[in-house]
Amino acid sequence: MSGHDSFVNIATGGMLALTSDATGDDSLADFLAMVDGTKAIRYWDDALADWAEITAATYGHDYTLEYQTTGDLAGYTMLTVGQLPALPGDYNDDGIVDAADYSVWRDNLGQSVTLPNQATPGTVTAADYDVWAANYGGALTVDAIPEPNAIALAAIAMGWFTRRR
Repeated sequence: MSGHDSFVNIATGGMLALTSDATGDDSLADFLAMVDGTKAIRYWDDALADWAEITAATYGHDYTLEYQTTGDLAGYTMLTVGQLPALPGDYNDDGIVDAADYSVWRDNLGQSVTLPNQATPGTVTAADYDVWAANYGGALTVDAIPEPNAIALAAIAMGWFTRRR
């Protein structure tokens, strides 16, 4: 970090969009390379009750990365800090309610297990099928579009941050 203690702290629910697609095989490393440093971004770790480096975070629980293809942020990779909301019927927890979730339901029908995003944890029943069917085709997306002032502030902060390095 070139002797500087510059960080971007992102609280739960916070987002940072950087231009480019950084969702390849080593997506977090690709994203951090855009801000020139693996210790550059920190998130609030509830278990520590303190800020922690994003490299210590768990993908899908502590943060997500998604390349935006539509809207005002098309062409940006969005880092979102915090766990994604539950999507009822998404039994394989991949953010999409599809045939793969039906397979998880079918393979566990009648068993005493708790599936991710199950409406009533416990035994897998026909009611879980109804939840899947009602939500089929649903997907989690990052629809939040920051206000223009927020985008400008983020750009200024990133410019300052990279110049300090």
